[in-house]
Amino acid sequence: MKLKSVQVTNFRSVEDSGEFEVGELASLVGKNEAGKSALLQALAALNPHPATPVTFDLERDYPRRFLTEYSSRHKGEQAIVIRTRWDLSPEERLSVDAQFGKGAIGDGIEIVRRYGASHPEIQAHIDWGVIIRQLLDSHELTTAEREPLSKANNTKTFRAALTEIEFRSTRQTKLLETLDAFPGGTVTGAVESLLKSFVPRFLYFSHYDRMVGPGR
Repeated sequence: MKLKSVQVTNFRSVEDSGEFEVGELASLVGKNEAGKSALLQALAALNPHPATPVTFDLERDYPRRFLTEYSSRHKGEQAIVIRTRWDLSPEERLSVDAQFGKGAIGDGIEIVRRYGASHPEIQAHIDWGVIIRQLLDSHELTTAEREPLSKANNTKTFRAALTEIEFRSTRQTKLLETLDAFPGGTVTGAVESLLKSFVPRFLYFSHYDRMVGPGR
């Protein structure tokens, strides 16, 4: 996946960085204590490498002057620390299309991480029509077998329509078993699981050993 933009909020000295684009090469320039390291640490905690398990700690990292107002500022939800936008690589796009159908997942995938979260949240535009057709085609359902499912427009209604068929055919039964096997028993879970496998791990380090030059 290719990182396109980043926004850091509610983290140490960075109350809101604003959304900024990330190209092939990115450079952070600013005075001491301006928040450069905080931006990198927030990014590192989005999906940290086990070697540098950066985490968000509310007491330590939330802007101290607002800490007592945390609940009222975020309406009972955990505050988002980092919001990122990504594009799939051509190879990843092929993998998604092969599993869910061409155009099933739109561009501009959003990945966020909040305080208290054990993993990043992935949000993507899902074309349910494409995915449902892919499932029906891959299980080779006949026109008659598809008819009870024709009004389904998401996992919930699709599963409900399948479950309500009193005498399911072998193909309909296998289709229901496929849904049950998805993470969380939903298409959304399957999509998130595949996309999560594409998200790179971030390695953060700020201390460098002395490097010996050539010839020494």
